[in-house]
Amino acid sequence: MAEDDATRDSLCGFPPVTLADWRELATRELKGAPVQKLVHRTPEGIGLAPLVTAEDVGPAVPRAPLLARSRRGWAIAQEYRQRRPADAGAAAVEDLSHGTEAAWFVLDELVAAGVAADGGAAREVAEAASRGRAGATEVADRDGRGGEGRARAGVVVGDAADVAALLAGIDLAGAEVVIDAGVRALPVAAALAAEAQRRGVAPGQLRGAVAGDPLALLLAVGEVGWSIEHVYRDMAELTGWARTTAPGLRTALVDATAWHEAGASAADEIAGALAAALEHLKGSWGPA
Repeated sequence: MAEDDATRDSLCGFPPVTLADWRELATRELKGAPVQKLVHRTPEGIGLAPLVTAEDVGPAVPRAPLLARSRRGWAIAQEYRQRRPADAGAAAVEDLSHGTEAAWFVLDELVAAGVAADGGAAREVAEAASRGRAGATEVADRDGRGGEGRARAGVVVGDAADVAALLAGIDLAGAEVVIDAGVRALPVAAALAAEAQRRGVAPGQLRGAVAGDPLALLLAVGEVGWSIEHVYRDMAELTGWARTTAPGLRTALVDATAWHEAGASAADEIAGALAAALEHLKGSWGPA
């Protein structure tokens, strides 16, 4: 038995089951109906089998060793959306101490979209958010900005002190930190760099990402606080800084969640994600 297979079996703790065993059980549960009945078809007509094995994949996709995950650039990450930065940070510290390798913080979408443009407004949106998204939208409207009430709750970061509270207790030189900051990625990255400097952590030691997908925010919230040209100038500035100073930080991301929640099919979702990635490149670096 290969080392990967032995490791997998020891982790699972269950006796091995053959494909024939599975088919027999599935047929019995289906009361004699063909197993093909379990195939799900997407709106595009793509058939999704109920069980996919290595034999189905074939040699076209190389098999990666089970224990080589760390060599393939993957990290075990947990997402955090607690409203208060200190609460989100404390939850991350707890998880990192029990085996997770990365903390993924997602800012409140109204804040990430620049609807609440400063610390005071961000906290006001947060208080309204605790009473419901409609209340948060009322605050956004009073602040002179829109927001269609469809934004998702998340961490409310209004200034550098909030970023420091978010990261308190996290080993910035050891843990991977991702902050989905939307159009506020540049100031949040500056606050992260300042906090790292205060702790004596060099920018080159930072790993993770400080980034956002402005197009996903436009779809989810309805508008962003600055022009898209301004947003992409900030993205270009942040990317330039990271390339020379903090190469372990990624500065752009694509969030296909908004496309999915708007009713996109699997193919539409992939198309939207690829188009967004291309637009980020064109917008921040100009046409090729």
